[in-house]
Amino acid sequence: MKIQNEKKRKKGLVLKIILGFIIGISFGFGIGKMVKSNGSLVNSIEKSLQQNCNCESVIVEDRAIGIQFNKLDGFSNSKLGITLINPSYSSSAEKEQTD
Repeated sequence: MKIQNEKKRKKGLVLKIILGFIIGISFGFGIGKMVKSNGSLVNSIEKSLQQNCNCESVIVEDRAIGIQFNKLDGFSNSKLGITLINPSYSSSAEKEQTD
Protein backbone atom coordinates (compact mmCIF):
# COMPACT_ATOMS: atom_id res chain seq x y z
CA MET A 1 0.00 0.00 0.00
CA LYS A 2 2.83 2.41 0.87
CA ILE A 3 4.60 1.62 -2.40
CA GLN A 4 1.48 2.48 -4.42
CA ASN A 5 1.07 5.77 -2.57
CA GLU A 6 4.70 6.68 -3.22
CA LYS A 7 4.29 5.92 -6.95
CA LYS A 8 1.15 8.06 -7.10
CA ARG A 9 2.97 10.94 -5.36
CA LYS A 10 5.90 10.67 -7.75
CA LYS A 11 3.57 10.63 -10.76
CA GLY A 12 1.68 13.63 -9.39
CA LEU A 13 4.93 15.51 -8.77
CA VAL A 14 6.23 14.73 -12.26
CA LEU A 15 2.94 15.86 -13.81
CA LYS A 16 3.01 19.11 -11.81
CA ILE A 17 6.60 19.79 -12.89
CA ILE A 18 5.79 19.12 -16.55
CA LEU A 19 2.67 21.28 -16.38
CA GLY A 20 4.61 24.08 -14.69
CA PHE A 21 7.31 23.86 -17.34
CA ILE A 22 4.77 24.07 -20.18
CA ILE A 23 3.00 27.04 -18.59
CA GLY A 24 6.32 28.78 -17.93
CA ILE A 25 7.51 28.33 -21.53
CA SER A 26 4.24 29.59 -23.01
CA PHE A 27 4.17 32.58 -20.64
CA GLY A 28 7.79 33.43 -21.48
CA PHE A 29 7.07 33.17 -25.20
CA GLY A 30 4.08 35.51 -24.84
CA ILE A 31 6.08 38.07 -22.87
CA GLY A 32 8.90 37.93 -25.43
CA LYS A 33 6.46 38.48 -28.27
CA MET A 34 4.88 41.43 -26.46
CA VAL A 35 8.27 43.06 -25.80
CA LYS A 36 9.31 42.65 -29.42
CA SER A 37 6.07 44.10 -30.83
CA ASN A 38 6.14 46.96 -28.32
CA GLY A 39 9.73 47.78 -29.30
CA SER A 40 8.83 48.05 -32.97
CA LEU A 41 5.81 50.21 -32.11
CA VAL A 42 7.95 52.60 -30.02
CA ASN A 43 10.54 52.79 -32.81
CA SER A 44 7.88 53.65 -35.38
CA ILE A 45 6.41 56.35 -33.09
CA GLU A 46 9.86 57.84 -32.52
CA LYS A 47 10.67 57.77 -36.24
CA SER A 48 7.36 59.42 -37.13
CA LEU A 49 7.92 62.15 -34.54
CA GLN A 50 11.45 62.81 -35.81
CA GLN A 51 10.18 63.16 -39.38
CA ASN A 52 7.09 65.28 -38.65
CA CYS A 53 8.07 67.32 -35.59
CA ASN A 54 9.77 70.70 -35.93
CA CYS A 55 12.13 70.17 -33.02
CA GLU A 56 15.82 69.63 -32.36
CA SER A 57 15.49 66.07 -31.11
CA VAL A 58 13.09 63.44 -29.84
CA ILE A 59 14.09 61.54 -26.70
CA VAL A 60 12.36 58.38 -25.49
CA GLU A 61 12.77 58.75 -21.74
CA ASP A 62 10.75 56.13 -19.97
CA ARG A 63 9.64 52.81 -21.36
CA ALA A 64 8.09 50.10 -19.23
CA ILE A 65 6.56 46.85 -20.39
CA GLY A 66 4.63 44.39 -18.26
CA ILE A 67 1.61 44.42 -16.02
CA GLN A 68 1.55 47.63 -13.98
CA PHE A 69 -0.88 49.29 -11.62
CA ASN A 70 -1.13 52.75 -10.12
CA LYS A 71 -3.99 54.64 -8.50
CA LEU A 72 -4.14 57.31 -11.21
CA ASP A 73 -4.18 55.16 -14.36
CA GLY A 74 -5.23 51.75 -13.05
CA PHE A 75 -3.90 48.66 -14.84
CA SER A 76 -1.79 48.94 -17.98
CA ASN A 77 0.66 46.78 -19.87
CA SER A 78 3.06 49.46 -21.13
CA LYS A 79 4.07 53.05 -20.54
CA LEU A 80 6.07 55.44 -22.69
CA GLY A 81 7.50 58.89 -22.04
CA ILE A 82 8.74 61.04 -24.92
CA THR A 83 10.39 64.46 -24.70
CA LEU A 84 10.53 66.88 -27.62
CA ILE A 85 13.58 69.14 -27.34
CA ASN A 86 13.04 72.77 -28.41
CA PRO A 87 9.89 72.27 -30.50
CA SER A 88 8.62 75.06 -32.75
CA TYR A 89 4.90 75.02 -33.29
CA SER A 90 2.02 77.40 -33.75
CA SER A 91 -1.07 77.09 -31.65
CA SER A 92 -4.61 77.58 -32.81
CA ALA A 93 -4.79 80.79 -30.70
CA GLU A 94 -2.01 82.32 -32.81
CA LYS A 95 -3.82 81.38 -36.02
CA GLU A 96 -7.08 82.91 -34.77
CA GLN A 97 -5.37 86.19 -33.89
CA THR A 98 -3.89 86.56 -37.38
CA ASP A 99 -7.24 85.95 -39.12
